[in-house]
Amino acid sequence: MKAVTCENYGPPEILQLKEIDKPILETDEMLIKVHAASVNTIDIFFRKGIKVFFGLSRLASGIRKPKRKVTGFDVAGEIVQIGEDITKFKVGDQIYGIARTGSCAEYAKVSERGIAIKPSNMTYSEAAAVPGAGLTALQFLRDLGNIQNGQNVLIYGASGGIGTYAVQLAKNYDVEITAVCSGKNEQLVKNLGADRVIDYTKEDFTKNNEKYDIIFDTIHKASLSKWKTALKEDGIFMTSGSPSMHIIRLYLKVLGNRFRKKKLRTLTTKTNTKDLAFLAKLIEDGKIKSIIDKSYSLEDTAKAQRYYEKGHTAGKVVINIIPDSTK
Repeated sequence: MKAVTCENYGPPEILQLKEIDKPILETDEMLIKVHAASVNTIDIFFRKGIKVFFGLSRLASGIRKPKRKVTGFDVAGEIVQIGEDITKFKVGDQIYGIARTGSCAEYAKVSERGIAIKPSNMTYSEAAAVPGAGLTALQFLRDLGNIQNGQNVLIYGASGGIGTYAVQLAKNYDVEITAVCSGKNEQLVKNLGADRVIDYTKEDFTKNNEKYDIIFDTIHKASLSKWKTALKEDGIFMTSGSPSMHIIRLYLKVLGNRFRKKKLRTLTTKTNTKDLAFLAKLIEDGKIKSIIDKSYSLEDTAKAQRYYEKGHTAGKVVINIIPDSTK
């Protein structure tokens, strides 16, 4: 099969399209024919081998070379083979979720807990844009932020991959949503449900005297030295996607009490079929949708990661392994 391999750490050019063997299934795995994948920050971290907290992150990704030889996590495709222990899915099911082996390939392995049935009203490309960003937005707002009706919520990086889902998910609650993004994306985030938009190039949200119950920094760019001034006394600041996530957790434990009731929180997104199915239901009910900035072919995966890495995307960057024609 064709796959985009990452055999060393480095820039996007390190990625190579090669012919490799199809993955061999364990009894609790399924093989899918991949239709589409999408790019996330974790793909960049794994490709670069970014060291976190004295290099401990490479214990998981590989000390000198990546353990995961094919790039990509988000996936949408069709099940073509199942292991003997599989009970919840069958051959022919159209699914989306997180791949066990790299998703930027013609075939990938998945597990039962890492996928759900693809939303019926989405193409494979649209579905592949959901898993990582959608799960992160959901779990941060619902579980970490404990979002409640009537709150004042600020979403930083609102026009990005995670941000576009966060705005839509927050809109399902009776909250006031302030979106921080580039001015060129103002109409986009308003259409998704933002009540107010702050252009970060013209205004610093920490200096307008507005106080928020939740500040969700989806792109780890908000200043930790300033965020507390924009929080209500018992407010919560959440940050996702940062390579310094473990250091932030330590910072919270050591210094958290200095900010009294104000809380700094982060988490590692958990892949589970229940949340993927929940997102699929919201999508089928018309409550959230994918925003796709740009699509690339499998051959252009390196270009896709380079474009994503520049930042300022409006939604997700998708990689089509098979041209998208059906929902």
